[in-house]
Amino acid sequence: MKRTPLKRSVRLKSARRSPIRRKKASDYVKRKKKTKIGILREWLVPIGIDSVRFKGNMLRSVYWYWLSRDVRKSEWEKWDKLCLTCLRPIENWEDGHCGHVIASAGCGEYLRFHRSNLTLQHAACNSDRITPMAAALNAIHYDERYGKGAWDKLYALRKIDCKEPKQSEYPDLIRALPSYQEALLKNGKSALESPQEAVSLT
Repeated sequence: MKRTPLKRSVRLKSARRSPIRRKKASDYVKRKKKTKIGILREWLVPIGIDSVRFKGNMLRSVYWYWLSRDVRKSEWEKWDKLCLTCLRPIENWEDGHCGHVIASAGCGEYLRFHRSNLTLQHAACNSDRITPMAAALNAIHYDERYGKGAWDKLYALRKIDCKEPKQSEYPDLIRALPSYQEALLKNGKSALESPQEAVSLT
């Protein structure tokens, strides 16, 4: 019986692969994480108890800080220094609170930063615990200021569907506020020198 010779397996030469270059540590751009205090300082917000209203969102807190200063000052000048709730004067607008006519907990995102829902109040009048009748008094005095039915129209705006601004939108919202622009001038800076990049909480 004739035997067939065994064929030798031919080993194919594998194509040479170009050596993989591993990235060095120097190839990576290291970006420093911004701290809460760093963000506040960057946007000229004084460090204090009232600096951070919205925990977890520093730019939202910065926006509220400068917006509240605009509201308190303009309301103080426009309405003869009076608190909307108790109608008693506030000696200095900086000592007052920027409160919500319709409480922040139930006003919805659209009205949370809307000027028509923001007013000047004493600290005590801006507390449901200290002044439980604040909501009712706000409604009565709001109608007296802006005309009968004004509060009902404001209350109806709660139904408007509105999403919270994106992080990238907050810088422009902050820069547009007169109080922030004034702070820049006092510090000898221009709008171009204000923070240009949206940041998240670290």
